Amino acid sequence: MSETNETDSIVRSGFTVRDAFLLPDGEMEYKVAYGPDTKSKFEALHRTLAPRGLVPQLTGTREDATLVVRRTHEVGGSSRIPVLALLLTVTSIAVFSLLETAIYQQFAPQVPPYIVIVGYSASILAILGAHELGHRYLARKRGNATSVPFFIPGIPDLTAFLPTLGVLSVHRKPLVNKEDLFDGSLAGPLAAFAVTVVLYAVGEVTSVVSSSPLLSGQLPGSNIYVSQINPSVVQFAIDSLLAAFLTQAPSGFFRLSPMMDAATVGFMLTFLSMMPAVLLDGGYMVLSAFGGRALRACTYLSIFALVALDTPNYWAIAIFILILAGRQPSAPVLDEISEVPRQKKLVFLAALILGFLCLPMPQNLLSLPLG
Repeated sequence: MSETNETDSIVRSGFTVRDAFLLPDGEMEYKVAYGPDTKSKFEALHRTLAPRGLVPQLTGTREDATLVVRRTHEVGGSSRIPVLALLLTVTSIAVFSLLETAIYQQFAPQVPPYIVIVGYSASILAILGAHELGHRYLARKRGNATSVPFFIPGIPDLTAFLPTLGVLSVHRKPLVNKEDLFDGSLAGPLAAFAVTVVLYAVGEVTSVVSSSPLLSGQLPGSNIYVSQINPSVVQFAIDSLLAAFLTQAPSGFFRLSPMMDAATVGFMLTFLSMMPAVLLDGGYMVLSAFGGRALRACTYLSIFALVALDTPNYWAIAIFILILAGRQPSAPVLDEISEVPRQKKLVFLAALILGFLCLPMPQNLLSLPLG
């Protein structure tokens, strides 16, 4: 009873209580007044009650808000599927790195195969690791439970030059509020993007010029060799900034670097992460800022965009997202009333633009006549 009284005092010290009810097992339900500072007060209440093994939940509307304080219940059972998915992704990355060595033996025999394998694989893993660390860092900083990552392996030829389709995040425990969901979803892709930019710049500075020119039809498996993938706007910008530090490659020759190849994959993964589709980070941003109906519409628009962008390079990815579209979008939060600030919605638009700037320029757009 003393614990219940203490919890009651904590709640009443931060909220205007209109009515209160004692629930079974000592849990409490309150009818509270919702004001401009209720969101921040709820965050403070969550931080206070968490060490006590209690969790608050705010439901209803601004006119009829209900605050319930319950005991924390552990989510039972752990799945081995995320571990299996990670192992398959690592295997896929290893296979793609071996395919890369065949190209380097043909066009840059001076680069040892182990440099290609280690440089490419380690760079891809660093990008994926930065993505997951971005999520975890912000979750722990905000006092939220971390999401469960599902690493999606790529398949040679089927997923073009991508050894992985990135990371899907599943939230098994509720976050504090929608803004935490938005910020956490953005943190992963931004962290991965920052690492990708560094890897691309370092890779370009340390790149070597091919020992022979690239002739039409000479490159086997070119759908895997990412140095010949059309560059993105971001890559164009980095190339321009570093042009003064690089010697110009002769006509027909090109630069090779395992780190650059991995970074090209990383930019594509940034685009995929930012896509507003179910279970992708961009999808969670849409869900938190605009709601489930908007996410459903954006998911199918994303699928259409992938099919229209190029044929057939993105078809496998479009089919993958279409499969995800069958899942019911869900990311529970404890504070169901507060909304994402308007400026964060503008941040989402900026993130979406950044994602498209990381997209390799589709060949069918490059081939359009300019005049």
